[in-house]
Amino acid sequence: MSSTGYAIVGRIRKAHGIRGEVVVEPITDAPDAIFASGHRVFAGTATGDLSLWSPDERTAPAPRPLDVVGARAHQGGLLVQFAAIHDRTEAERWRGRYLLVPADEIEPPAAGEVFLHELPGMLAILEGGETLGEVTTWYELPQGILLAVQGATGEILLPFAEDVVLDIDTATRRITVRVPDGLVD
Repeated sequence: MSSTGYAIVGRIRKAHGIRGEVVVEPITDAPDAIFASGHRVFAGTATGDLSLWSPDERTAPAPRPLDVVGARAHQGGLLVQFAAIHDRTEAERWRGRYLLVPADEIEPPAAGEVFLHELPGMLAILEGGETLGEVTTWYELPQGILLAVQGATGEILLPFAEDVVLDIDTATRRITVRVPDGLVD
């Protein structure tokens, strides 16, 4: 399923309590606005694609909206209550799924910034102009984001940090990188 036109804004980590609250890791610069009571996000899959849903077989599948009932800070993330999730059993079914919003409802990334879901498929170019490879995915670690770049010599994992990722050109889908010493032979 294509998520074109949508941006990832969070990921449900786990259920919390017995009333259907979920722990959400925000993946946005504006979590208070995105997850404010009365707003809505759309259900995604565990891979970050938009999830389609139909209440019955007569209705065509469509993106599933999740209305935010409330949200509060919790251990570096948010505890969020959605209208469609009423108990812990239902909340457990949402573990690991991403949350998305239409891209036109949020601020576009500033120059040199990118939405994480846009990274796969971008070409990684060394600062000297040589092609390193293609970004295949990204990994979220406690230390930060790692980019998986598939090149002629195999996969290379690069930190998504200012001293490594020098420039991002979304128009040409190229990332200029400086590989730390000793990472590539």
